[in-house]
Amino acid sequence: MAALFAYSASVQLDDVDWYWWLPFYASASLISFAHGFAHARYLLWALLNMFFGLLLFIKVILEAAPIGAMLSLDMNERVVREKLGSFLVIAAMALQLQTNGTASKLNALGIWIFIVTSIVLCTTYFLR
Repeated sequence: MAALFAYSASVQLDDVDWYWWLPFYASASLISFAHGFAHARYLLWALLNMFFGLLLFIKVILEAAPIGAMLSLDMNERVVREKLGSFLVIAAMALQLQTNGTASKLNALGIWIFIVTSIVLCTTYFLR
């Protein structure tokens, strides 16, 4: 997930509101990278990034005022890409906040599901 979020941060430079999305994806990348090590747990940063992601998700939902844009999955629209990107970061941060022993296997499964989902969405967008 760290590599996917780092890539997402790098493509934000040509965006109109890059100052929101670049730190958001870059911090998600750093948190995901640090979470891979057993002794490095940045739970407060993950919680703050998840909260910031919720605020950005609400911002995107408000920008997509028509219901059609809110429910759309057309990756050619900027609002849809931002909506899915913020949702993926929120979900990844929520999974990283779960550090219990029994939840760690489900956490790993959830992270892999999000990796596959991200790759499929990016691939379908760029192959069009």
